[in-house]
Amino acid sequence: MYQRLFRWMQKYLFWQLFRRVLYRVQQLRRKLLK
Repeated sequence: MYQRLFRWMQKYLFWQLFRRVLYRVQQLRRKLLK
């Protein structure tokens, strides 16, 4: 039970981080293009 929850949390946190990084990259790209 706990293992499953832990795994799910890891996945969730990983995706949150991934999305944040992608967002930052897009912002930087926009700045560089301008």
